[in-house]
Amino acid sequence: MKVKHQLIVLFALPYKITDEKTGQINEGLQLIVHPSGDLSPTEENNGYAVVKGSRPMKVNLPFTETKNIVNVPALYEADLKMQAKGDLKGSISFSNMKYLSDIKLEQITKTEEQKELPKPVK
Repeated sequence: MKVKHQLIVLFALPYKITDEKTGQINEGLQLIVHPSGDLSPTEENNGYAVVKGSRPMKVNLPFTETKNIVNVPALYEADLKMQAKGDLKGSISFSNMKYLSDIKLEQITKTEEQKELPKPVK
């Protein structure tokens, strides 16, 4: 299954590694991405504790995708491909990365009430 998906690229590292024994060249593009185009605060109860925020993920793409990475951090659109595997696990891959816009995180000023720390329990 392949769908268009927005994601935030936080880090991009093109790499080229030559195997010393075989001389085989392995090259690609490592990305750290936020798998959603939305960084709104989130909170979810996983049955044990309350999980806050969302986790970035590492993906490796073909080196040819390097030309599509215009700026980082930035919002991109990509083809998202999900594939089921025989061991009940799946894989996710991105292709055809398309730059949409830069992103900027800004600190939100808190009110005086929000700045007060809770008083310790005695």
